[in-house]
Amino acid sequence: MKAFSPVFSRELAGFARSPLSYLITALLALVCGMLAFPPGGGGVLQDGAGYLRAWPWLLAGLGTAFGARVWARELRAGSLLRVLSEPTPLWHLACAKIMAAWALALCAALVVFAPAVSAAWLGRVDGGGLIAAILSAALLLGAFVALGAAASATAHDEAFAFALAFAVAICLVVVTDPPAGAPLWLEELAQFSPVIGFGAARQGVLELGGLFQSLAAMVTGGLLSIIALEARRAG
Repeated sequence: MKAFSPVFSRELAGFARSPLSYLITALLALVCGMLAFPPGGGGVLQDGAGYLRAWPWLLAGLGTAFGARVWARELRAGSLLRVLSEPTPLWHLACAKIMAAWALALCAALVVFAPAVSAAWLGRVDGGGLIAAILSAALLLGAFVALGAAASATAHDEAFAFALAFAVAICLVVVTDPPAGAPLWLEELAQFSPVIGFGAARQGVLELGGLFQSLAAMVTGGLLSIIALEARRAG
């Protein structure tokens, strides 16, 4: 893993210098502010559980937006084949790039967590449940970043990669709360969604199965990225 550290540092600096990263964070902060402190009153100070229920939707957009940029620079510059020809093992490269995107996405996610932390400080939100929710949300965010990275490796356009990954992420969120009368297969499918573990975490219960699903989704996204890149290199 000698190549991991320099690639990770380079990608982290690249994300941090990008104005788009700050624009995404600013838009996220605006949406979170409207949800947490609506003009008509209420919000996180009166319904902390309701605000926590919105987290998977917010993280789906945030994670896939950062993930869709993982291979975007190489695609725009036309240097992807040159990058793939470097002596660095491909899985080192993919892992470092995804981890860098996840690290920056976690920094941006602080604007999502901050209102709930403030409400917990005031005694309006259960602190134990909030800690469990934050830990589960951090892993869930990593799963969405890896999903965006997989879409970025397969698509030729960053916007299309984001749209594709975001659509899949929203499906993973929606399927965990099927409407009444939904077919049995839909409820069974919900058990494989990484979002399912977050539902228990916001109740203060950290289930190992839910955490494993998020980690498995991250690994799956990374493997899909490697497979897509190997196909590009072979082609």
